Amino acid sequence: MILQASISSIKRNTHILICKQLDKIQRLINEKMWSVHHIIATDIFKEDRKEVVDKAWRNTVFKPCLDIVERFLKNDDHNITKMNAFIIINNQFNKKKVVFIMVATGTGKYRLSVDLATHFRGEIINSDKIQVYKGLEIVTNKITHTEKQGVRHYMLGEIEPDSNFTAKDFGLKSIDYIEFFLKTQCVPIIVGGSNSFIEKLVEDPVFMFKHKYDSCFIWIDVEQSVLNHRVDTRVDELVNARLVEEVLQIFIPDANYTKGIRWTIGFLEMAKYLRVEKNIDRDDESKKMILQASISSIKHNTRLLICNQLDKIQRLINEKMWLLHHIIAIDVFKEDRKEVIDKAWRNTFLQPCLDIVERFLKNDDHNITKMNTFIINNKFNKKKVVFIMRATGTGKSRLSVDFVTHFRAEIINSNKMQMYKGLEIITNKITHAEKQGVQHYLLGEIEPNSNFTAEDFCLKSSDYIENFLKTQCVPIIVGG
Repeated sequence: MILQASISSIKRNTHILICKQLDKIQRLINEKMWSVHHIIATDIFKEDRKEVVDKAWRNTVFKPCLDIVERFLKNDDHNITKMNAFIIINNQFNKKKVVFIMVATGTGKYRLSVDLATHFRGEIINSDKIQVYKGLEIVTNKITHTEKQGVRHYMLGEIEPDSNFTAKDFGLKSIDYIEFFLKTQCVPIIVGGSNSFIEKLVEDPVFMFKHKYDSCFIWIDVEQSVLNHRVDTRVDELVNARLVEEVLQIFIPDANYTKGIRWTIGFLEMAKYLRVEKNIDRDDESKKMILQASISSIKHNTRLLICNQLDKIQRLINEKMWLLHHIIAIDVFKEDRKEVIDKAWRNTFLQPCLDIVERFLKNDDHNITKMNTFIINNKFNKKKVVFIMRATGTGKSRLSVDFVTHFRAEIINSNKMQMYKGLEIITNKITHAEKQGVQHYLLGEIEPNSNFTAEDFCLKSSDYIENFLKTQCVPIIVGG
């Protein structure tokens, strides 16, 4: 009984370790903006029979990984994109196509949707839960007539401002529009920051969306510091565009502020200002201070909204296993000058999105992989290093050995326990047979009673990497 309890503890603690490993990978993606090729091994580990696992490994994991590394080593990304592969299993060639643009506030979603619509003969459905209402064009920052470029936008300013338009209402109307667009051979493009509306449409079994439609999700991501700057600039522009006057037109002190268009950032803060402002008699300085405080609140609350939007997207990836094309717009929004933004938009942003949608519409993924795109900087003059980041029990050692036999590479172990000598079974070190003659560095090298730190690992790894590169070998760093 005691032995069984110990074995159960090992299993439980290993489960906890795996969760921590996955959390760390997510943190590196979210906080450090790492661009990670995310392979979801859907069926490989469901079988116990070796021949079945081997076949699935070769066909649906190893080949996409080889393609990724080969493109990386050849700089075969035109200095624009990295491709992130996801394994998919459903035959979706017979499904109708729908494109989603999922973004945080302030990342150019409507410009992208219009560009895609004009290129692919698309129709746009707005999924922003506030912009569905009529009125408050400035406060809700609706796309302007000029920006639409003649492309019609559905569910944009359609709903009465005092209504309570729910996610279910959105789903019902969206299905009607989607079917109408498809009958006219148009591509439905759903765009907006309210991911709860999109989740309801896709996940609610009432709509049978996954059964009927094949989805292409594009997630536009921008560094938080850049987003914050854009929020501040945009709010100031809206104020200069007479935001306060627009709020004043429909301001009713005792109105219901928990539903409809009044329940929006910008209106709530300005309504608070208007309530106080009317009680201040000719004190212009006090009014300015209160107004400035309201403007600051709009900026602060918009930043919180962005964080919530990004959290929802991450939840859809982690919990619902949504496969998203993740576009990290590194340089597009760093400049304020329009001509610089326009050039960056065309050269490093729009074209990858066009490629993604074109491949999606043509079923040009061979029913095996979807490509996830990241915008990157010029790295042609840098030395190449490959990292395999995986949770315990997902075949990382096997993949690294397969790479070495294909690319003339050397392996550095980054598992902090497997670096120590001894306890081969407990630490689950790769066996001599599994190595297939490939040497593994920092595997069983460190004295078991030593305190080998992350800094020590960096120093030794750097030495190994430089030695490998001198011999024209690819350094592969692998571990949990």
